[in-house]
Order: sequence, then C-alpha cells, then structure tokens
Amino acid sequence: MTEAQPRILLVRLSSLGDIVHGLPALVALRRTWPHAHLAWLVEERFAGLLRGHDCLDELLTIRRLSARQAFAWWREARHLGRQLREKGFDLAVDLQGRVKSAWLCALSGAPRRVGFANEFRGPLGLRWINESVPFPVGTHAVRRSLLMAEYLGAAPEPVEFRFPVLPEARAWAEAFLSAAGVSPVSPGTRAEATAGRRPLVTLILGASTPVKAWPPEHFTGLVGILQQTVGAEAVLVGGPGEADREAQVQAALPRPALSAVGKTDLPRLAALLDQAQVVVGADTGALHLAAAVGKPVVGLYGPTSPELTGPYGLQHRVLWDQPACGPCGRRPMCANSDCMRALTPERVAQAVCDLLAAEPSAGSLCH
Repeated sequence: MTEAQPRILLVRLSSLGDIVHGLPALVALRRTWPHAHLAWLVEERFAGLLRGHDCLDELLTIRRLSARQAFAWWREARHLGRQLREKGFDLAVDLQGRVKSAWLCALSGAPRRVGFANEFRGPLGLRWINESVPFPVGTHAVRRSLLMAEYLGAAPEPVEFRFPVLPEARAWAEAFLSAAGVSPVSPGTRAEATAGRRPLVTLILGASTPVKAWPPEHFTGLVGILQQTVGAEAVLVGGPGEADREAQVQAALPRPALSAVGKTDLPRLAALLDQAQVVVGADTGALHLAAAVGKPVVGLYGPTSPELTGPYGLQHRVLWDQPACGPCGRRPMCANSDCMRALTPERVAQAVCDLLAAEPSAGSLCH
C-alpha cells in the first residue's frame, strides 16, 4: 500500500483482550501513514475501550450478534454497510477471522479486503476476503496483528499500545482510592506518590470462562500473605458477575480488601488498573488491559497457553505449569480446574514480590 492518505477500516468486534492485542497494529499503521484515515468497527459493549485513542480517526459500532437477535443484527449490519460504502474505504482489514467480520469487510465496499489465511471463516468468509495473510501456528496474538500490519507495509517495531486513560476515568479512580484512604497517583508524580504509600496490588477475580478462573480461596490466601508480609493494599476488580466470588474472597479475610467489583466500566477499569503497582489475574481481557496501560502483571495460566495469549512484554511474570492435558481452552479435561488450583497463593505472592522488588519504592519491603 503506497497511498499517502489511505482510508483504512479495521474490523475487530470483540472481545476485550483480543481488541487490546490488535492495538499495536493500529499504532504501526498510524506511524507509517500519519495522514491516513483510520477507522475501527467494534461491538457497542467494547467501544469504551477504543474511545479517545490518539491513532483513531473514527470509531464505528454495531450491536453484539446473538441467536435471539440475529435478524436485528443482520438488518443493522446491512444499514451499516451502506454507511461504510459512503465513506469510501480503500482497505478493510479483518483482524477477527470470523464469518461475521469477513462479511462486514465485504459490506464496506473496500476493494481490498485482507484477513488471515488460517482462521475460522468457512467457505463463505473466504469468498468475502480477497487477500490472505498466513501466520505460523503458535504465533502470539500481538505478534499476529503486527504480521498483518507488516504485510500492509507498516513497520512493526517498536511495539506500542498507546492505550488512553481518559481524564474523567482517571479522576474517578483517584476519588475512589482517596475515599478509601489510599493515596492515588497522578501523571508526572507517580514515583513520589508510590514511594509514600503501601504497595497497591490489584486482583482481577474473574475470567471469560470458569475453567480459566483462579479459585476464590486462593485469592483469599494471596491477599492475606500480601497484607501480612509487605503491608500491601489489595484492590479487587471484576464485573457484576463476580459478586459471589468477591464475597467468598472477603469472607475469610481478617481485614477486608478494597473492592471495585461491579463499579467500573471499561475506561474506569483501565484507570484503576493504572493506579496499581502490580496486577494479578488469569488469562482474561482485564489482564491484557493492565499490560496495555503499562502495569507489570502476574498472569495465572492453566488451560490456555501464554505462548499464544500471555501478557505481552518482558516486565511481566507468568505462572504456567504446562499441564500434560492442556491446553484445553473451552473444553476442560477436568471438573475442578486442577491446573489453576496448582498455582498456590505462595507462588503467586512470590511473583508479586519479585515485581515489587523492581520498584525502588517497594523493593525493601519484599525481603
């Protein structure tokens, strides 16, 4: 692609972590074509994740496709297709690799419709994509998106997410922590602020599927260890669906952890994660969001492989025992997520301590 001002549509509808993994491709395209018009089509429920990104010129949304509303989704997609064609896109890029994303690329009217060769579009989807980009089996999700950018002519390095923490969300996170007696940090004062407070460790309670979740009693054990050994302030995050898990975690704690479960939308979640010194969680979108805002994370893996979807970057720690029965993904081989239970609170606490030790403000607490 040699045009100085191409009009490019990126299609990645969901989910949270997958959208985050696609951000380096967006940034690479913007670096290469600073005057291009870059648009992203995403499901409405994830629009807050992309709103305010400085590499995007336009954010387009569509409702989530569900079996109960399939006809309504189809009608909306057809209407959206007419709007997309009026925008005159030169290129549509399918970063999702599904039939619905391929069809939306076709509806855009873009003469070039590019997607990955080894994805799950089926015969119809393959007809709607007219350029295919192969990638080696086992490629990490971030690296895969960069392979697409490189195919289009963009330089993939350096790898940047440039995730925006919106000012109004940052203000909410600072007020939330202040109300609980925890000193928040602001841009430009991070080193001074963290030096004067207890280590702040954020714990992501949920996962997209139960098999990937770390047991609630393990979170309880971890909070207890961190409170006793390094005086850490633990913050629990999760959606409304994690309320029962939060209650289980809190029930056995001598001192309750600060909880934001059910209190954040995506921008507020990003802002709260940005306040932490370390973030702990399983293979879930919020963990990848934390990595994207630049936080060191401890990733807890069992049924999925961090080689494919681990937190991207060298500053993170991943605990994964490479179980012989895995990766099993959405089809678990056991009833109790034995591989996740094998990641003990003591092991996770040590990983957290290792990351805290990398910060001068907290290093002395970890020995």
